[in-house]
Amino acid sequence: SVAFTPPLPEYKQQAIKVLGMGTENRVAMLFPKTFWPEKPHFLRPVAGKYTFANLHALGKSNVLCAWVRPAFVPEVEEWTDEETLADVVGVLKRMFGDAFVEPLDYK
Repeated sequence: SVAFTPPLPEYKQQAIKVLGMGTENRVAMLFPKTFWPEKPHFLRPVAGKYTFANLHALGKSNVLCAWVRPAFVPEVEEWTDEETLADVVGVLKRMFGDAFVEPLDYK
C-alpha cells in the first residue's frame, strides 16, 4: 500500500480506486532472422489471442513479443510456458507461412 503525506484530496483517492488493474502476459522471442515486416512497431491481427510488438523496429534485433489480449488472459494463464509458446508459434506460422523460422529462445 502507498501512503501520501499530506494525504491526497478525496476526489483523487476516489479516482485511484476506480482505476482498473489487470494481468499482462507476454512472450518475448529471439529469432535467428527477421521474417516479419521490419518497420511497424506493432503487428495487430484482426482476430486472435495476440498482438505482436516488433522490438526489432525499436532496436532489439530479431525480437518479437506476443502480448496476450485481455479477453484471453484467463485461458492462457492456465497453460504451461511450452503450451503458450506452441500456440504463439502456430499463429506466426499461419501469418507468415514458409518465411517463418523457429525461435532461438523465449521468455
